[in-house]
Amino acid sequence: ARIDRGIKIRIAIDHVLATEADQNLLESAVSNLIQNAIKFTRPAGLVQVRAARVDTGTWIEIEDECGGLGGQNPERLCDAFVQGEARSGGMGLGLAITRQAIEAHGGFVRAHDNSPTGCVFAVWTLVVHECDTIPRLRAIP
Repeated sequence: ARIDRGIKIRIAIDHVLATEADQNLLESAVSNLIQNAIKFTRPAGLVQVRAARVDTGTWIEIEDECGGLGGQNPERLCDAFVQGEARSGGMGLGLAITRQAIEAHGGFVRAHDNSPTGCVFAVWTLVVHECDTIPRLRAIP
């Protein structure tokens, strides 16, 4: 059963950017970050997704209102079997898989504590070119 928690999502994309990548793997990695942000954001909170071209890459930020990382080392959150203080009942593999997917495409993932509001996960990946059309994205379940 779904519970309506009243979370708003704001998306800001500077340009339509294309990257040469395994679409399913890259989409899965970014979707995982967005799903985590929604899952851990307080009721009636805000999740922001921003994307922009920076130098030769695309910078994607997913910012949530989870309350912050509670003193946890942001660099360790992407390690396998590591979970933040707000345990979700998962195995602690989602962020590790996300990091591996992004690194397989020549990019990286960084976490930043934005206490007491929340945290920001940033992804950088290579840009191949800007394009004129927006690719069709699948809905996040």
